[in-house]
Amino acid sequence: MPMRSHKIEPHPFLTATLTMTITRLGKQLGRIIRAARERHALSQEELARRCGMSRRHLIEIEQGRNFSVAVLAALSRELEEIGPDVADFLSQPTPKTPRK
Repeated sequence: MPMRSHKIEPHPFLTATLTMTITRLGKQLGRIIRAARERHALSQEELARRCGMSRRHLIEIEQGRNFSVAVLAALSRELEEIGPDVADFLSQPTPKTPRK
């Protein structure tokens, strides 16, 4: 029996608008994390060690990339004042994408 070829449609949430919104929010949250780390006079190495991640991973987070809820929770435990900012970030509404 021959295999049928199916056209794969992009997921509606993977639009340029959503990607740009997530990127912008990620960069904003990264700046908040870096500022909090600096206020606590912590090096990237020390904060990364306390959170159980590599320094490289923390650098990516501070640049607005490579976030996960678990990572945000670990950072919030070490930098308590970012908790409200993380909660705000996670509660951002997902932009509506037009249906075709």
